[in-house]
Amino acid sequence: MGKNAVGTVLILISLAFIVGGGFAAGSVGTTGYEFLRTPVGARPAALGGAFIAVPKDVCNIYYNPAGLAEISNRSLTASYLNHLLDFQSGFFAYGQPFEHIGVVGAGIYYIDYGKFTKADEYGNELGTFGAGSLSATLTTARLLTPQLLAGVSIKWVYSKIAQYSSDAFAFDVGLIYHTSVQDLDVGAGIFNIGWVRSPFIHTKEDLPLNFRVGFAKRLAHLPLLLSGEVYKYLNEDYNFAFGGEFTITPNLFLRFGYNSVGRAQKIDAPGDKHAGFSFGIGVDWHGYQFDYSLTSSGSIGSLNRFSVSRSF
Repeated sequence: MGKNAVGTVLILISLAFIVGGGFAAGSVGTTGYEFLRTPVGARPAALGGAFIAVPKDVCNIYYNPAGLAEISNRSLTASYLNHLLDFQSGFFAYGQPFEHIGVVGAGIYYIDYGKFTKADEYGNELGTFGAGSLSATLTTARLLTPQLLAGVSIKWVYSKIAQYSSDAFAFDVGLIYHTSVQDLDVGAGIFNIGWVRSPFIHTKEDLPLNFRVGFAKRLAHLPLLLSGEVYKYLNEDYNFAFGGEFTITPNLFLRFGYNSVGRAQKIDAPGDKHAGFSFGIGVDWHGYQFDYSLTSSGSIGSLNRFSVSRSF
């Protein structure tokens, strides 16, 4: 095996760990396209990712397509994530209601891992290369009854390391039910049902198939929305997440959350006690919604998310 070939193999092993989710927030599995595990949007992330039963948000394109069904106006959001190791990530989504059809939405989620130095087994530099991942989603959702919301998404997923690439197709399906209990909603969904069309080289990895069920409850005598969910990735243990959103004024919101995946991010260091916790703030200003969240991965680092949204 020549120097260039050996160097390429070493690069692929290292980058596969990164693209495969070794540094992705919330990743503990060994499937492909692990970037799909990372929460998007500042508001849902501040709630610990517990968003399966929270409707009327264009981020439902990612968290539960059924929630898009109750969007009454055109809605747009753009979100930026300052990831670990200075990886750059963004999420863009748009939803629009159509009479007799329901709501149709589209979303783009990407992560840019930056530039890396290519070297052979002797440490000789051979230039640089890039790596990144992207998913593009189309969603449709509608009210089946006044109480039952349903939605489905189809997405194309793509990852690239240097000159190697892989892509896949996947579906998400979700439901939200407005119960007879005051302001209590329950939601459920199956995500990343699909297949890999082309592998990086030979082996086709599995998509991160997962199942989620949860609730959202707006308290009657306190301006607080509580949400929680249990989720499971195929061949992995169960995890849970919960969060809360205080309405301080009609234009100011404070949020907090926890995701049990923080347990897998502990490395026996002083900052580990914060792993999995999140908080955030939201401000409505002249028709625009500005949101910020901070999610702790313990001593590994923290994730800062910024979002701006508008309905019109």
